[in-house]
Amino acid sequence: MALTFVFGFLLSTIGYIFAGQFVEWMGASGVFYEKSTSYLKINFIGLFFDFAYFGYQALLNAQGRTRVITVVSTISSITNVLLDPIFIFATIPFTQIPGLNAGIEGAAWATVIAKIILLILAIMATRRESIIHVPLYEVDYDASVIRKILQVAWPSAFGYGGAAFWFYRIKWINSVIWDFCSCSLFYGQSYFRYFNATTNGNWICFNSHHWSKYGCWII
Repeated sequence: MALTFVFGFLLSTIGYIFAGQFVEWMGASGVFYEKSTSYLKINFIGLFFDFAYFGYQALLNAQGRTRVITVVSTISSITNVLLDPIFIFATIPFTQIPGLNAGIEGAAWATVIAKIILLILAIMATRRESIIHVPLYEVDYDASVIRKILQVAWPSAFGYGGAAFWFYRIKWINSVIWDFCSCSLFYGQSYFRYFNATTNGNWICFNSHHWSKYGCWII
Protein backbone atom coordinates (compact mmCIF):
# COMPACT_ATOMS: atom_id res chain seq x y z
CA MET A 1 0.00 0.00 0.00
CA ALA A 2 2.84 2.35 0.84
CA LEU A 3 4.27 1.88 -2.67
CA THR A 4 1.09 3.21 -4.25
CA PHE A 5 1.40 6.39 -2.20
CA VAL A 6 5.08 6.79 -3.07
CA PHE A 7 4.70 6.15 -6.80
CA GLY A 8 1.56 8.27 -6.92
CA PHE A 9 3.38 11.21 -5.38
CA LEU A 10 6.40 10.82 -7.67
CA LEU A 11 4.36 10.54 -10.86
CA SER A 12 2.08 13.40 -9.85
CA THR A 13 5.10 15.62 -9.24
CA ILE A 14 6.83 14.64 -12.48
CA GLY A 15 3.62 15.03 -14.47
CA TYR A 16 2.88 18.44 -12.99
CA ILE A 17 6.38 19.71 -13.77
CA PHE A 18 6.53 18.36 -17.32
CA ALA A 19 2.85 18.73 -18.30
CA GLY A 20 3.67 21.48 -20.77
CA GLN A 21 6.32 19.33 -22.43
CA PHE A 22 3.91 16.41 -22.75
CA VAL A 23 1.33 18.61 -24.45
CA GLU A 24 3.99 20.05 -26.76
CA TRP A 25 5.05 16.53 -27.76
CA MET A 26 1.47 15.89 -28.87
CA GLY A 27 1.66 18.85 -31.22
CA ALA A 28 -0.43 21.42 -29.36
CA SER A 29 0.25 25.12 -29.75
CA GLY A 30 -1.29 28.51 -28.99
CA VAL A 31 -4.43 28.70 -26.89
CA PHE A 32 -4.96 24.96 -27.19
CA TYR A 33 -1.51 24.42 -25.66
CA GLU A 34 -2.21 26.79 -22.77
CA LYS A 35 -5.62 25.31 -21.95
CA SER A 36 -4.40 21.73 -22.30
CA THR A 37 -1.40 22.37 -20.07
CA SER A 38 -3.56 23.95 -17.37
CA TYR A 39 -6.00 21.06 -17.46
CA LEU A 40 -3.25 18.44 -17.45
CA LYS A 41 -1.37 20.02 -14.54
CA ILE A 42 -4.47 19.98 -12.37
CA ASN A 43 -5.25 16.41 -13.37
CA PHE A 44 -1.74 15.34 -12.44
CA ILE A 45 -2.47 16.60 -8.92
CA GLY A 46 -5.35 14.12 -8.89
CA LEU A 47 -3.08 11.30 -10.05
CA PHE A 48 -1.79 10.88 -6.50
CA PHE A 49 -5.32 10.18 -5.27
CA ASP A 50 -5.81 7.75 -8.16
CA PHE A 51 -2.81 5.71 -7.11
CA ALA A 52 -3.80 5.77 -3.46
CA TYR A 53 -7.29 4.57 -4.41
CA PHE A 54 -5.90 1.75 -6.58
CA GLY A 55 -4.29 0.22 -3.50
CA TYR A 56 -7.57 0.07 -1.57
CA GLN A 57 -9.42 -1.03 -4.69
CA ALA A 58 -7.06 -3.98 -5.16
CA LEU A 59 -7.40 -4.91 -1.50
CA LEU A 60 -11.19 -4.99 -1.69
CA ASN A 61 -11.29 -6.74 -5.08
CA ALA A 62 -8.98 -9.48 -3.80
CA GLN A 63 -11.55 -10.22 -1.08
CA GLY A 64 -14.48 -10.24 -3.49
CA ARG A 65 -15.87 -6.89 -2.30
CA THR A 66 -16.55 -5.72 -5.85
CA ARG A 67 -19.99 -4.35 -5.00
CA VAL A 68 -18.46 -1.85 -2.59
CA ILE A 69 -16.03 -0.69 -5.26
CA THR A 70 -18.90 -0.22 -7.69
CA VAL A 71 -20.87 1.84 -5.18
CA VAL A 72 -18.02 4.19 -4.25
CA SER A 73 -17.04 4.61 -7.91
CA THR A 74 -20.62 5.50 -8.80
CA ILE A 75 -20.81 8.08 -6.01
CA SER A 76 -17.54 9.63 -7.18
CA SER A 77 -18.70 9.76 -10.80
CA ILE A 78 -22.01 11.39 -9.85
CA THR A 79 -20.13 13.91 -7.72
CA ASN A 80 -17.94 14.79 -10.68
CA VAL A 81 -20.96 15.28 -12.92
CA LEU A 82 -22.65 17.54 -10.36
CA LEU A 83 -19.55 19.62 -9.71
CA ASP A 84 -18.69 20.18 -13.38
CA PRO A 85 -21.37 22.80 -14.16
CA ILE A 86 -20.73 24.54 -10.83
CA PHE A 87 -17.02 24.93 -11.54
CA ILE A 88 -17.17 25.49 -15.30
CA PHE A 89 -19.96 28.01 -15.92
CA ALA A 90 -20.63 31.52 -14.67
CA THR A 91 -24.28 30.52 -14.24
CA ILE A 92 -25.23 26.90 -13.68
CA PRO A 93 -27.30 25.72 -16.67
CA PHE A 94 -31.10 25.57 -16.23
CA THR A 95 -30.79 27.55 -12.99
CA GLN A 96 -30.06 31.11 -11.90
CA ILE A 97 -27.44 29.94 -9.44
CA PRO A 98 -24.02 31.54 -10.03
CA GLY A 99 -21.14 29.22 -10.76
CA LEU A 100 -17.39 29.63 -10.35
CA ASN A 101 -16.80 30.33 -14.06
CA ALA A 102 -13.43 28.55 -13.99
CA GLY A 103 -13.77 27.05 -17.46
CA ILE A 104 -11.60 24.10 -18.35
CA GLU A 105 -9.58 24.49 -15.16
CA GLY A 106 -12.84 24.19 -13.24
CA ALA A 107 -13.59 20.90 -14.97
CA ALA A 108 -10.19 19.62 -13.91
CA TRP A 109 -10.67 20.70 -10.28
CA ALA A 110 -14.08 19.04 -10.21
CA THR A 111 -12.40 15.81 -11.30
CA VAL A 112 -9.72 16.12 -8.62
CA ILE A 113 -12.33 16.70 -5.90
CA ALA A 114 -14.25 13.64 -7.11
CA LYS A 115 -11.04 11.60 -6.88
CA ILE A 116 -10.42 12.79 -3.32
CA ILE A 117 -13.96 11.76 -2.38
CA LEU A 118 -13.38 8.40 -4.08
CA LEU A 119 -10.26 7.80 -1.98
CA ILE A 120 -11.99 8.79 1.27
CA LEU A 121 -14.90 6.46 0.53
CA ALA A 122 -12.50 3.63 -0.36
CA ILE A 123 -10.63 4.06 2.94
CA MET A 124 -13.91 4.02 4.86
CA ALA A 125 -15.10 0.95 2.95
CA THR A 126 -11.83 -0.86 3.58
CA ARG A 127 -12.04 -0.24 7.31
CA ARG A 128 -15.61 -1.52 7.36
CA GLU A 129 -15.53 -4.38 4.83
CA SER A 130 -11.96 -5.66 4.67
CA ILE A 131 -10.67 -8.45 6.88
CA ILE A 132 -7.17 -7.09 6.23
CA HIS A 133 -6.54 -3.82 7.99
CA VAL A 134 -4.00 -1.43 6.55
CA PRO A 135 -2.70 1.17 9.02
CA LEU A 136 -1.92 4.56 7.58
CA TYR A 137 0.71 5.11 10.24
CA GLU A 138 3.43 2.93 11.73
CA VAL A 139 3.88 0.97 8.52
CA ASP A 140 6.49 -1.80 8.67
CA TYR A 141 8.58 -2.06 5.50
CA ASP A 142 9.91 -5.44 4.39
CA ALA A 143 12.54 -5.05 1.67
CA SER A 144 12.13 -8.64 0.43
CA VAL A 145 8.36 -8.23 0.02
CA ILE A 146 8.78 -4.91 -1.77
CA ARG A 147 11.32 -6.49 -4.10
CA LYS A 148 8.93 -9.34 -4.97
CA ILE A 149 6.11 -6.88 -5.61
CA LEU A 150 8.31 -4.86 -7.96
CA GLN A 151 9.42 -7.98 -9.81
CA VAL A 152 5.79 -8.87 -10.50
CA ALA A 153 4.68 -5.31 -11.29
CA TRP A 154 7.46 -4.04 -13.57
CA PRO A 155 6.59 -6.12 -16.68
CA SER A 156 2.98 -4.93 -16.58
CA ALA A 157 4.07 -1.35 -15.84
CA PHE A 158 6.46 -1.30 -18.77
CA GLY A 159 3.84 -2.86 -21.02
CA TYR A 160 1.17 -0.25 -20.25
CA GLY A 161 3.75 2.52 -20.19
CA GLY A 162 5.09 1.52 -23.59
CA ALA A 163 1.59 1.36 -25.04
CA ALA A 164 0.80 4.84 -23.69
CA PHE A 165 4.10 6.22 -24.99
CA TRP A 166 3.55 4.93 -28.52
CA PHE A 167 -0.05 6.10 -28.47
CA TYR A 168 1.10 9.66 -27.84
CA ARG A 169 3.89 9.37 -30.39
CA ILE A 170 1.36 8.23 -32.99
CA LYS A 171 -0.82 11.21 -32.08
CA TRP A 172 2.23 13.44 -32.58
CA ILE A 173 2.90 11.88 -35.99
CA ASN A 174 -0.76 12.47 -36.84
CA SER A 175 -0.41 16.15 -36.01
CA VAL A 176 2.63 16.42 -38.30
CA ILE A 177 0.78 14.73 -41.14
CA TRP A 178 -2.23 16.95 -40.50
CA ASP A 179 -0.07 20.06 -40.80
CA PHE A 180 1.17 18.73 -44.12
CA CYS A 181 -2.19 17.67 -45.53
CA SER A 182 -4.78 19.90 -43.89
CA CYS A 183 -5.04 22.37 -46.76
CA SER A 184 -5.56 19.50 -49.29
CA LEU A 185 -3.14 18.43 -51.98
CA PHE A 186 -4.32 18.97 -55.53
CA TYR A 187 -3.09 16.87 -58.42
CA GLY A 188 -5.06 17.33 -61.63
CA GLN A 189 -8.72 16.72 -60.83
CA SER A 190 -7.96 14.53 -57.81
CA TYR A 191 -7.19 15.73 -54.32
CA PHE A 192 -6.22 14.01 -51.15
CA ARG A 193 -7.53 14.84 -47.73
CA TYR A 194 -6.29 13.50 -44.46
CA PHE A 195 -8.24 13.39 -41.28
CA ASN A 196 -8.06 11.66 -37.93
CA ALA A 197 -11.46 10.06 -37.38
CA THR A 198 -11.02 8.48 -33.96
CA THR A 199 -8.27 7.11 -31.80
CA ASN A 200 -9.15 3.64 -33.08
CA GLY A 201 -7.63 4.27 -36.48
CA ASN A 202 -6.16 6.91 -38.74
CA TRP A 203 -7.67 7.27 -42.17
CA ILE A 204 -6.33 8.68 -45.38
CA CYS A 205 -9.19 9.35 -47.79
CA PHE A 206 -9.23 10.57 -51.32
CA ASN A 207 -11.90 11.86 -53.63
CA SER A 208 -11.83 12.49 -57.34
CA HIS A 209 -14.19 13.76 -59.96
CA HIS A 210 -13.65 10.41 -61.66
CA TRP A 211 -15.05 8.49 -58.65
CA SER A 212 -18.40 8.92 -56.99
CA LYS A 213 -17.33 7.51 -53.63
CA TYR A 214 -14.54 8.10 -51.18
CA GLY A 215 -11.75 5.57 -50.95
CA CYS A 216 -10.07 5.03 -47.59
CA TRP A 217 -7.16 3.20 -46.04
CA ILE A 218 -6.59 2.48 -42.38
CA ILE A 219 -2.97 3.04 -41.36
